[in-house]
Amino acid sequence: KNNQYSIIDGQQRMTTICILFAAIINNLRKMKNGLPGKILYQVTYVIYPNENKFSILYSARSDADTVMSLTNHLFFTLGDSNLDDMYMTIPAHKFVYTDKNSLIPIEVKDVPSCLNFQKSKKLTKDINDPFIKDHRTNGYDHCFVLNKGCKDPVVLENSKYKLSITSDFDSVQVYTDNYGDDNVVLTSTEKVCRSVAIEPEDNIYESHPLKKGEQYSRQIDYKFEKK
Repeated sequence: KNNQYSIIDGQQRMTTICILFAAIINNLRKMKNGLPGKILYQVTYVIYPNENKFSILYSARSDADTVMSLTNHLFFTLGDSNLDDMYMTIPAHKFVYTDKNSLIPIEVKDVPSCLNFQKSKKLTKDINDPFIKDHRTNGYDHCFVLNKGCKDPVVLENSKYKLSITSDFDSVQVYTDNYGDDNVVLTSTEKVCRSVAIEPEDNIYESHPLKKGEQYSRQIDYKFEKK
């Protein structure tokens, strides 16, 4: 509710459409467990109607040393009513291992087979693997550390469409909407009728300091293609 926004038409013939959200986070140092600094942040959505593409641009600046890590929670179905036809590729051979409540990051480890999406794999193939069940996620809710220096996109696709995601974040969180309304755990049958969130983010195992006056800047690009 504290966000102010404006819609900025782009170049002629509407080759781009920009939607800008801006807000100031103030007096955090006075809050319980708060962090220092008054932060001005902006989130810009850039839509390219002629390219089936959109981008999210984050920027922020603080008046004191603090921490900053922004992301989003976009869910995708690619036009399907379930995930059973979905395939995913993630260029990551590491992931962040957490406690069994998936709250506290413990270490960065090699991906087990159930989390290995370095080659295109059906999204639901290993969703009931004991390793995943043991961590109470009831599906995927994991931070993948992208291979350093790799420019390959994260890909979500089905028989009709392909979504390619690139960013300057070093990790991506994948969440398969594992709970229904009122936080009810879904059965394996219901689970394949849900969407999937792919959230580029900073590695949750590491801290992300933002120095006083330093510019925070990140970008995510989403490209849709019809097969």
